[in-house]
Amino acid sequence: MIRRASLLGAFAAVLFALLGAGTAAHAAPTFEGQSVDNSQYPKQLTFKVTLSSPVDITDATLSFQVTGRASRGSGRTADPIAPGKNMTVTVVLPTNTGNSYIPVGSGIRYFWRVQTADGQTTESAETAITYLPPGDWKSVANDSFVVWYQGSREAVAQSYLKAGDETLQKMATGVLGTALRQKPVNAILFSAEKDLETARAGGATTHDQSVTNCGTKVAVDVIHLIHVTCGSPDVTDTFRHELTHILTQAAGSPDLEGALYKPPSWLDEGTAMYGQSGPGDQGAAAAAAARANRLIPFSQINLAQDKANTVQVFYGQAYMMVKFLIEKSGPAKYAELFAQMRKGNRFEDALKATYGFDMTGFEQEFLASVGAAGAAPTAVPTQRSQTQPTAAPTSRSSGSQPTTAPTRAPAQDSNDENSVDVATVGIFGAAVLFALFAVMAFLISMVLQNNRKRAAANLPPPRNPDWRPPQD
Repeated sequence: MIRRASLLGAFAAVLFALLGAGTAAHAAPTFEGQSVDNSQYPKQLTFKVTLSSPVDITDATLSFQVTGRASRGSGRTADPIAPGKNMTVTVVLPTNTGNSYIPVGSGIRYFWRVQTADGQTTESAETAITYLPPGDWKSVANDSFVVWYQGSREAVAQSYLKAGDETLQKMATGVLGTALRQKPVNAILFSAEKDLETARAGGATTHDQSVTNCGTKVAVDVIHLIHVTCGSPDVTDTFRHELTHILTQAAGSPDLEGALYKPPSWLDEGTAMYGQSGPGDQGAAAAAAARANRLIPFSQINLAQDKANTVQVFYGQAYMMVKFLIEKSGPAKYAELFAQMRKGNRFEDALKATYGFDMTGFEQEFLASVGAAGAAPTAVPTQRSQTQPTAAPTSRSSGSQPTTAPTRAPAQDSNDENSVDVATVGIFGAAVLFALFAVMAFLISMVLQNNRKRAAANLPPPRNPDWRPPQD
C-alpha cells in the first residue's frame, strides 16, 4: 500500500508538471493599460494599448462599434507589428474626414483582439466611452437622455432633461405612436455656435451669417445644441425640435439608421415644429403670409429653406400643414401616415392611403382652412429628387424678418421651381440679340473705315494739272 501510494504520487507530480508547463507555454497576453486620446479633435481619436505576453505577439487590432449603427468596424496600426513579447500598439480612428464621420456625442464600444505566435487569439474586455471634444465635460442623465455641458450650467442641463421627457410624452406617445430606438440620447450643449459648427460633418462651412444654427440632430441618438432662443420664447424648443426628428425617423423608418426614410422636408420639419412648446416667430410669419395670400406653393415647399428671407415662412407653414393633418383626423391617423412609410410606401402613396387625397387635394383643403383659398394651387412633382434629407439644422434669423413668402406662381406656370415666365424669356432674349447685332454692326463699320484710311494713305500724291514734261 505504501509503495502503490508512492507510485501514484509520483505519477500525479509528473502529470501536474506537464500540465503546468503546457499552461505556461500558452499563457494569454496581459493588457497592461488602455487609453483614448482626443487631442487631434475633431479629425481623429487615437487608441493605445500596452501588451505583454510570454509568447511573441504577432498582431493586434481594434474592434469598435458606434452606438446607433448596426455594423462594427476595425482598425489596425499604420505599420505592420514586429513580433515581440512587450509592446504598445496605436490605432488612429478618423472621426471627421471626407470618408468617415463619427458625431461628437456618440457612444463607442471597443475591445482589442491580440494574436500570438502560437496561434491563439485573445480579446480584451469591452470598454465604453462617449466621444467628446477636449475639455472638462459634465453630465446629467435619466433613463432616456444624457445632457453634456461645460461650466456651471447644471440647472440649464436639467431643464433639457425635463423638456425631453415632456416631448416623449407629447410626440412619441401622443402623436407618432413610437418610441426611442436607441437610448440614451446624448445631447451635447456647446458653448457657442462656432463650436457646434466645428463638430458638424466636414467641419465649419460658410453660410448666411444672418441665420444662426441653433441645433442639429446628427444621429439617431445624438443632438447638438447651443443654449439660445431660436424663434421661440422657450429656449429648450431646439432640443424638443431635434428630438422630434429622432422620433419621426423611428416612426417612419424600417431600420435603425433610417437609410430608407425619405420624407418631404416640410413633413419632417413641420412635425419637429409641432413637437416644440409653440411655433413662435415662424408661426406668426406663416400666419401673416396666409392673410396676405402669399404662402409658399406646395410645389416649392420641399425645397430647402436656408435664407433669412424665406426660412421663417417655410418653418411656420410646415407647422401649419402638419397641424392641419393632425387636427383633421386625429393623432392616430397621423401616426398611420408614418406607419405607411415604414412599410416602404412612397410618401405620396402613404398620404393617399391615409387621408384619401394627393398633394393637390391637400393644398386645396389646407388653403381653404387658413382662408387663403383664392391662391390657385399648383401641381406637385412626384420625383424623389423633390424630397430632402431629414433633420436639417434648426435655424433662426438674427435680423428682422419679412412676414410673407414670395408671391405664389400662377397655376399655368411650369412645375420647375427654377422656371420663369416664357414671354419674359422671349422678350429678354430678343433684346439681347438686338444688342449683339448693334455691337457687331458698329465693329464692322469701324473696321471698314480704318481700312479706307489705310488705303488712302498708301496712294501716290495727286497730280498737278499744270505740270508738263520738260522740253529737250
